[in-house]
Amino acid sequence: MSLLEYIRTAMIAASISGVSWPCFIGDCPDVDDYVMSLQFYGGARGDTHLRENKIQLFQVRVRAPKGEHAQCEAKWNAILNFVETTAIANVAMILPLSTGPIFWLDDKGRPNMSLNCRATVTS
Repeated sequence: MSLLEYIRTAMIAASISGVSWPCFIGDCPDVDDYVMSLQFYGGARGDTHLRENKIQLFQVRVRAPKGEHAQCEAKWNAILNFVETTAIANVAMILPLSTGPIFWLDDKGRPNMSLNCRATVTS
């Protein structure tokens, strides 16, 4: 399994994700208003001396229906709390890179929030 699969599995076990808030890997499909996605991203410089290039960067994205900013923010906060406090099998470390959400409205006016993190796996 990949880092994102470990995280999604733990999110389902902790009831962060489920039927009412499905979580997709690598895609945020336009099938539901309530949706989460996990994807890798790049852009941070590598450091071969400290082996930081072994640390993976990922993003959690949350989307809620138009006008439901509060629900989107509540789910984002639940995810932040989850990554800061939950031990995840095969994941050595997750470090959130911010304490506030990155926010935007999509083309349908739905609130979206994301959280960028650094992580390492143990296996």
